[in-house]
Amino acid sequence: MDTRKYLKVLPTTGLKGLWIALILFSTAWTQNQLNPIAATRDFSFEERGQLYFGIGVEFIDIRDPISGRPVFDQMLSFTIIGVGGLYSLLYHPEDIFALNACSELSFGIKFADLRNPGIYLQLPLFVMFNYGSGATPYNEQAFGIGVGAGVNLAYLQLSYVNTANAYQGQMRQMIASPAIVAEINPNFSGGGTVRIRGHYNLLPNAGKLSLDPFTQAEVTFQTAGIQILYGF
Repeated sequence: MDTRKYLKVLPTTGLKGLWIALILFSTAWTQNQLNPIAATRDFSFEERGQLYFGIGVEFIDIRDPISGRPVFDQMLSFTIIGVGGLYSLLYHPEDIFALNACSELSFGIKFADLRNPGIYLQLPLFVMFNYGSGATPYNEQAFGIGVGAGVNLAYLQLSYVNTANAYQGQMRQMIASPAIVAEINPNFSGGGTVRIRGHYNLLPNAGKLSLDPFTQAEVTFQTAGIQILYGF
C-alpha cells in the first residue's frame, strides 16, 4: 500500500624472528606514544575532557518494509540542539592524536509542519579516533578529522494525519542502533574547536504506525544527522 499520498507530516619459519621483533617494537612504541598519563604533564579528569554544544538536523526515514516505499509524503527532519562532551582515553603526549569517548544529549523539534508537531530525543555513545585539531583540548593545529563507531539511542514522538479518513494518529517509538560517526574539525580561532559531525544508523528499527483505530502498518525507521558543535 502506497501511503505517501495519505500520510502527511542503517610467514615462513625464517621470518618468525623478524615478525616477533617487529611486534615487540611496535608494542613498545605504541605504549610510549599512547601513554594515558604523559610524563611531562599531570592530567586531571577535567583536563582530559571537553564540553561542547551545538545545533543540527536529524533526518528520519520511515518506510514500508515490504515495498521499501516511504510511508509519509516527505522525509521527517528535526532541528536539534545538544550538549555533550568527550574524554580522552588514550592520547599522544603532544596531543597529535587521541582515542576519545564521546556522548551527547540532544533535543529536537519538527518545524516542517506545525499542525503535526513532533519531538526527538537522542543519546549517542561513540568511541572516536581523532587526529589533529580536536584530538584533545590542547591541540592547536588548524585542522583535524575524526572517525568512530558506537550506538545511537533515541526516542521519537510524532503526530500525523491520514487524509484518506481524517484519522489523527500519534507515534511513539524507541530507536536503538549501532552507528558510525565522522567529523572534520577546523580550528578558526586557536581557542575553541569547531566540529562538523555526521552520523548514520547502520540498522533500521522496526515499529508500527496506525492507519485508523483498528489497522496498524509495519514500518522501519532509519536515521542520520549532521551537527555543528563548538567545544570550550
